[in-house]
Amino acid sequence: MARRFVQGHTIDQISEILQVRRDAVSRWLKQWETSGLDGLIDKPRSGRTPILDEHDHQRLQEMVAEQPYQIRSLQARFQEETGKTLSTVTLRRALKKKSDYAYESAILRNRYGIGGVLAATVRKRGIMALRS
Repeated sequence: MARRFVQGHTIDQISEILQVRRDAVSRWLKQWETSGLDGLIDKPRSGRTPILDEHDHQRLQEMVAEQPYQIRSLQARFQEETGKTLSTVTLRRALKKKSDYAYESAILRNRYGIGGVLAATVRKRGIMALRS
């Protein structure tokens, strides 16, 4: 991008080539001019550290695969095993993030009236022979 600018392309031409907004190209060029290539590299962002690590996500998936739980039962068992306290909202988000939970739940809820963690388990265990 910076090379194109040096070669005589305008900001509008570069934004069209890269399929990004003009203000993004302008910002990138300003960062490149002040900090060089290092200015274009994303910096680590601040924010809350995640409650669950990759191992925790894996364990949740295993627990759901072993036995379909109601969300509160899963919450209690996860807390017993890991010592980590999660809200039901956080637990649902974690399941959605690492599986096809949302998609499966929607299909099973619409077709069969099954929802929640059970829906994800039904799909994972291959019990989709419930087809209409």
